[in-house]
Amino acid sequence: MTRTAFLLSILVFGRLAVAFEESYMFPIESGGLWGYIDEAGKVILKPEYPAAAHFAGGLAPVKIGTSFGYIDRSGAVVIQPQFDEARFFYKGIAPVRKGAIWGYIDASGDFAIPAQFEVARSFQDEVARVRVKGKWGYINLKGGFVIPPRFDDSNGFKDGLAPVKTAGLWGYIDKKGAFAIKPRFESAHSFSDGWADVKTAGKWGYIDNKGVIALPARFDETGEMRDGLAPVRQGPKWGYIGRDGSFQIKPQFDSAGPFESGLAEVRVNNRMGYIDRHAAFIWRASE
Repeated sequence: MTRTAFLLSILVFGRLAVAFEESYMFPIESGGLWGYIDEAGKVILKPEYPAAAHFAGGLAPVKIGTSFGYIDRSGAVVIQPQFDEARFFYKGIAPVRKGAIWGYIDASGDFAIPAQFEVARSFQDEVARVRVKGKWGYINLKGGFVIPPRFDDSNGFKDGLAPVKTAGLWGYIDKKGAFAIKPRFESAHSFSDGWADVKTAGKWGYIDNKGVIALPARFDETGEMRDGLAPVRQGPKWGYIGRDGSFQIKPQFDSAGPFESGLAEVRVNNRMGYIDRHAAFIWRASE
């Protein structure tokens, strides 16, 4: 399974960069249905949703029937299912799609920023990326553009920088839209723990926030560095490296995500599970 396939459910809802909450609840998938466990692997909400994502601001987007709504941590429906897509909340607003157009709702389900975008993503670092007429820009929490749409592709802001694509190459801009790291990468992801994973000559490595190479490009696929560990693929399997580039958890997974609140989502033979930093399974879907 590729990183893209593994992150599909994540990116549909915007799991990446969700702020951690007390008593963190992790989405699980078993038998094609989704539910939630706690940090100890105890099932809190049994799998019953066709799709589900992480909680943020006390709410999580889930699919109920054929549409998406939001539940609270008890499983109660807070915003009725009515959207074709839904992502995570940030400071009281979340992007949703009805038909072909995206906007932003508040915690009551009303539109706080009217539906008007071709694509919209959750806010990070006070701004959100949106697409208008095929170009990406960034808006503030009131819906005003802080960086007009002019990029061919983009990712979210973290640590004051965001990766954007222009003229076929990726670089990093600051919140004024100026390039802090000039475009020179084949692909690029957002920063985490002071590093970002970037693609050069067909391989992935890591840079620091000055654009200096932290780990040379030698991996087939990579994920965010969090708490000193990053998921990487060399050959067919994924493992986890430390900041020195050595494997702390040997490659053994078909897919792997970054650590969040002490656990990481992995898959083996299409079975989802969560491991701790010692690669011990805290929870694993039944066969």
